[in-house]
Amino acid sequence: YQRRVHGGQHECQTVDAQPSLSGGIMVLVTGQLKADDDPPHRFSQMFHLVSEGSNFWVSNDVFRLNLG
Repeated sequence: YQRRVHGGQHECQTVDAQPSLSGGIMVLVTGQLKADDDPPHRFSQMFHLVSEGSNFWVSNDVFRLNLG
């Protein structure tokens, strides 16, 4: 899917998830980020969702923009 972001847009190409030992969910997203007139750049983002009752919150978040 594609979504507008400030100054550009991003396209998520893969989303993978698996349960963590703590009862949360590890999520890995890869895709492309396009801003202004620059060529698209690949990105990856990993985050850990922790369960708290019937809700989840992000305990760790790693974003990498793959330049070059």
